Amino acid sequence: MAGFLRGYILQYIVLVFYLSSSSLIVDAIQTRFVLNDRPIIGIVSQEVYNKSDYSLPPTSSYIAASYVKYVEGAGARVVPILVDQDEAYLRRIFNSINGLLFPGGAIIFEYDNSTINNSTKGFVSTGLFLMKLAKEANDKGDYFPVWGTCLGFEFMLFAEGNGQDARTQCQANNQLDKLRFQKDAMQSMLFGKARKSVINTLGTKAVTANFHHLCLTPENFTRFGLDQSYYLLSTSYDPVGNVTYVSAVESINYPFFAVQFHPEKNIYEWTKKENLPHSPEAIEAAQYFAMFYVDQARKNTHSFNSTTEEEAHLIYNYIPTYTGLKGDTFVQKYFFPFDWSKKGYN
Repeated sequence: MAGFLRGYILQYIVLVFYLSSSSLIVDAIQTRFVLNDRPIIGIVSQEVYNKSDYSLPPTSSYIAASYVKYVEGAGARVVPILVDQDEAYLRRIFNSINGLLFPGGAIIFEYDNSTINNSTKGFVSTGLFLMKLAKEANDKGDYFPVWGTCLGFEFMLFAEGNGQDARTQCQANNQLDKLRFQKDAMQSMLFGKARKSVINTLGTKAVTANFHHLCLTPENFTRFGLDQSYYLLSTSYDPVGNVTYVSAVESINYPFFAVQFHPEKNIYEWTKKENLPHSPEAIEAAQYFAMFYVDQARKNTHSFNSTTEEEAHLIYNYIPTYTGLKGDTFVQKYFFPFDWSKKGYN
């Protein structure tokens, strides 16, 4: 009888422990997956560099609409971040969005003390200040992801290198290529949980669209000390210039990710002037990057102070221009006038 009681008591203790442990596990899982299902990504605009882009009224900056669609297609909304604004504006926007995207483009990188401390000098100064805010936030436990594409990739590494331009000339313009995955790739956040079909496509088929005349070689990646801050995840090859270059990176210490190629073009750009891959496999691979990044942004809980304020800053307030109709390689662009900062920021 005593043995039976001991056995019963033991079972009871085990049951109580199991139930309490299960409750803790469920609470932990629920806490882990209470994510932001209304993420907003801030896309940094850049100075207009093509004279044909100047319209009436005059415009100071633009965002290619394919980046907006890229983010929206993954379940997020977009707030444009204007250049030549003051730090108060940038802080307000940063504290209201859940992630940051630096797009491709054509901007000359300049870096000096005036650039670092003056947010009114365009894309580079704006970007440097936002990267500073992103690092500060993450250091405080405020998970804030950053993504860079092409020029954005180059800019993020330029910023990390304290203004040292590690790029070299290449001819990887209008080229499709596969990715050559490096040793850290399959353990990375960016590629570690990608579907096998995506990894197979990226690694065996030319589905990444490259449009750049400057490349970061693996040698310069190490020589300039960027390997101390970023993992080199993949390389690509420029057969015209005979240059192997870095094509995907991930920060060692922050949720920062960047690719030299253009995933958004696979899905949302249609010019016949460019060699763009639109196969089902190319679309799946491109869509993976968007979904991955937006999922990172879901971990951030920044928000605007009110629905009214949020609505006032969303990209929906602006109408994209059908620039492809005039021969532009971008199907659509959003243009922002010189006095845009007066809208909603009194």
